Amino acid sequence: MSSIEFAHPEAWFLLLALIPVLIVVSLLFRRIENALGYLAGDDKRVQYNIRRRLVIRTVCWVFAWFSFAAALSDPSWGTKLVPVQKFGKAASFVFDVSYSMKAADVPLEAGIDRLAAAGNFASYLLDNMNGISVSAVIAKGKGITAVPLTEDFNSLRSLVGSLDPKLMTSAGTSLGSGIKAATTSFPPQFAKNSTIILFTDGDETDGSLESAAINAVKEGFSIIIVGFGAEKETEITAGDGVTKVNTALRAEKLRYLAESVSAEIGKEDAVLFVDSNQSRSLSRVLKSVMTDYESIQTGYELQNVKRFPLLLFISLMFFGLGFFASELRIRKSRLAVLMVTIAFIASLSSCSNRLDSATDVLAGTVSWYQKDYVDATSGFLKVMEKASSSSNDYLMQYGLFGLSSTYIMQNEDEAALERIGQISPDASDDILFAAYYNTGIIAHRKGEYEAATDAFRQALMIDGSNVDAKINLELSLIKKSVVPSAAEQVAGSQDSSADASPRQDLVFSLIKENEKNQWKKTESQDYDSAVIDY
Repeated sequence: MSSIEFAHPEAWFLLLALIPVLIVVSLLFRRIENALGYLAGDDKRVQYNIRRRLVIRTVCWVFAWFSFAAALSDPSWGTKLVPVQKFGKAASFVFDVSYSMKAADVPLEAGIDRLAAAGNFASYLLDNMNGISVSAVIAKGKGITAVPLTEDFNSLRSLVGSLDPKLMTSAGTSLGSGIKAATTSFPPQFAKNSTIILFTDGDETDGSLESAAINAVKEGFSIIIVGFGAEKETEITAGDGVTKVNTALRAEKLRYLAESVSAEIGKEDAVLFVDSNQSRSLSRVLKSVMTDYESIQTGYELQNVKRFPLLLFISLMFFGLGFFASELRIRKSRLAVLMVTIAFIASLSSCSNRLDSATDVLAGTVSWYQKDYVDATSGFLKVMEKASSSSNDYLMQYGLFGLSSTYIMQNEDEAALERIGQISPDASDDILFAAYYNTGIIAHRKGEYEAATDAFRQALMIDGSNVDAKINLELSLIKKSVVPSAAEQVAGSQDSSADASPRQDLVFSLIKENEKNQWKKTESQDYDSAVIDY
């Protein structure tokens, strides 16, 4: 069972308010009882009922306040699989640069050490990973990001060629810190399938790899551990230049770690171990990283289950129970059974995942406005799943448009266009207008002004009163007439060098700059708030 986490633990300070309240209640309890005693006279049974009602109401309201404070702390425990759609691929190379990697015991590459073999392996991967984003992390006593996420592999190749333990002064080997640094090298709410590739021999001094791997997989990352070296012990000199230590490739340990983490998460090959000494090791890594990297894929991320609704319901239940139980003649045993039964029903209702589709649309929309695009994607995927199971085409169009809008805000234009292309021509006018409008925004951003013009025209045919669409259509027409074709650019560049005067160059530069500022102003206004609200 996962541990309990609190998003707002400061809410527990509300329980301090119970101290003065209970003191006052205890001081006034006898006075209140005596004040109501005239109703009982000498009847002991009535006196007992008055005392019982006061106690029951006080206890119920204490529990209500406790549950309310717990709800405000926003706790979460337990996990659930949340569907997330991602487009494209990204990878982070994590290099273990500890002194054990200097052991020259690589079976397939005689005469070179493990670190050099890891560098060669990484170079081979880079040669076959065109079109994806890659970052690099070096790990020793701690992990640091050496190369931020980029599609320019030159900086990575320079790092690969200069890997050495002396790059870092920290002592020891903390592979877990390398994994943590790799996760932070990706932007938050990253919309690409992300893989962490760890190059190591498996020797570590703090035992942090397993816990870091579990946390990374829960956040949606895949992990590939590539092992280097021989499994037979080799003697090397430690970082102090004096101490002799034995080291080897800990293949069994790494293989067991990969299998146990995958089993705990419940996802096959969430962590994959590849022995670089085995045949086809390079192709296994490439296949795992590059498979279907240009298609939209639906994956699942483990997320903690929020318990705010359950605790708020329990708080209201105890508050109402304070009135209900104190006014009825209920025996203690029956009261306990009643409370347990209500709590059990509440727990059953909290485990149900059957939410109304409109609620999912609303949840996705709220997450979108909060820029929480992972939750927004999850909400719209739920909408599409329910629409598909119930054959509700109207609901499906909302799900498709919601996904496309989310992808646009993450600059995943191709994924957005793919979802827009799946919207039915029979969808509502609001959705069709927004789909054409967003298509125009994407086309204009890519410099495809002819396509942008057509898209904005289609949008205005649906809603001819929209001012934003009119402005963007006009800007697209201007850009289409001003920006020449490729052939015209070549011819123009030849003519301008011969004929254009400095004064003409200045005038044209001012015109171009003015148009650029005009578009930037419009785009900044539209893009922050006007991916059309569905």
